[in-house]
Amino acid sequence: MPVKRAAGTFMEIVAHDAPASNPLYRDGRSRIVKLITRGGQHVGTVHEIVMPDGAVPHSHPKDYTLRDCSRVRLPAAPGDG
Repeated sequence: MPVKRAAGTFMEIVAHDAPASNPLYRDGRSRIVKLITRGGQHVGTVHEIVMPDGAVPHSHPKDYTLRDCSRVRLPAAPGDG
C-alpha cells in the first residue's frame, strides 16, 4: 500500500487536520488521510504527522480494508507496454 500511495495511485482526502498533540512533533500537523481508488472505492485510512517542512516523521495505517488491492494498478512507466 505505501508503494502505491507514493506512486500516486490513490486519491487522498484529508479527513481531519489538527495541531499535533505530542510534544515530540511540536509545530507538526496531525492528519487523517483517506485513500480512494480512481474508481471511488475507499481502501484505507492513514494517520500521519506532517512537519512544516513537509517531512512525515510518523505515518501508520488506521483501517486498511481486507479487500484485495493487488488489482489496483500502478501507473505504467514510460516505455512499458
